[in-house]
Amino acid sequence: MKEKELIKLGFKKEFSTDMVDKKPMFYYYVIYIGDIALISNSDDEAKKDGWKVEFLDSQSITFTDSKDISEVIKLLKKNINNKK
Repeated sequence: MKEKELIKLGFKKEFSTDMVDKKPMFYYYVIYIGDIALISNSDDEAKKDGWKVEFLDSQSITFTDSKDISEVIKLLKKNINNKK
């Protein structure tokens, strides 16, 4: 998956709070759908292995294809419960 595909899917860039010379050590992407967050690996990891997406706090499912994650996002948005 490419970085531009994450952006096109609506992921927002977030920066590490860990700093080196007053600059973030790395960045990653995240999208929130209801109370679910999908998060990418960091840019330094992506340089080695490509961009990947997982559910926040879960590493049992990893998406590496933008078409797959696009379908997941569509399904989550379609089925979101907006009742409060």
